[in-house]
Amino acid sequence: MASLVFEGEAQNPADFSPEFAVPTSFSEGEVSGSGTFVGTGTDNNGWILQSISGVAAYAEIVWSDSGNGSQSRGPVFVNASGDGYLLLVRSYDVRFFRAEGGVLSQVGSTISQSVSVGDVIRLEYDASGGFTFYHNSLEIGSESDSVVNNGLSPGFTSRAVTAHIESFDANSLSTVIRKGSQFDVETALSGTVTAATLNGNAITVDSQTGTTVTLTDSDGSIATSGEYDLVLTDDSADPDETITVQVNVVGLPTNTARKDGGLLTNLSDLTLDAVNASGTLVKQLTGITTDASGAISPIDLSDLSEAVGDTLKISLHSAASGVGVTFEQALELI
Repeated sequence: MASLVFEGEAQNPADFSPEFAVPTSFSEGEVSGSGTFVGTGTDNNGWILQSISGVAAYAEIVWSDSGNGSQSRGPVFVNASGDGYLLLVRSYDVRFFRAEGGVLSQVGSTISQSVSVGDVIRLEYDASGGFTFYHNSLEIGSESDSVVNNGLSPGFTSRAVTAHIESFDANSLSTVIRKGSQFDVETALSGTVTAATLNGNAITVDSQTGTTVTLTDSDGSIATSGEYDLVLTDDSADPDETITVQVNVVGLPTNTARKDGGLLTNLSDLTLDAVNASGTLVKQLTGITTDASGAISPIDLSDLSEAVGDTLKISLHSAASGVGVTFEQALELI
């Protein structure tokens, strides 16, 4: 993974010296992979280019508001000529631009979005003109534009000396699946896939058409979102193929149970009811526990149809313990 973390709480990449040189070391991080720091000659503009091109990838920054929130900064996909696409972010909005021949042209409408220190801004590119924008893992917009399509690589831009970011990250995109779901992958194996494991556990091979293999995560043992090894075995003499996939576990984050301002500690008999926006009871779980500080561990709800960002009304109750509390909570990746 190509990543860069700025020394100290926040720095402006335009302050690097000498100008337009790739920094090679930092006390709190590093730049890995090759690339070029490219400037357009206007307002301290520049990019770090990572050597990822021709494949679906992402560029991601962590925002810092220690500078000037009205100055734009953000993740980009550009080529060595400085042409490409920029997701320009201010503390109050997000705009998507095409850069071509030194001219910036906005693509699509401005998105009203409050952005604060520590927020993660991500730009994904599908390598064929499709771009998707994320704020703290939630999709906030998308655009299609392929006017510039030559050698685009992920990086970041800082549009002014007061436009600060805390870190930058870029990598090719793994296949992304939701825990327990059916999904497709492309295989390089020459035969027919006969078996598959995900994180070392067997999952179901549903079908195969050409090089596209349809699988179902029937194991369901993964508890935390992250990248895991998918291993495919076929009926040829080829060695097993390992593919990295991103498994998203959707659910309720850690919560602290309170009633009338007091902590609900060391309980073991709570029932959880989850009701969706339509008023439908979509999940009921028993045996929910709290620890000595009132904390409830993350709860996996990947089997629901609701998506990350959807809000559920949660009720925790126990007649024996005299507990009955209700709150609303948005689903997150856990």
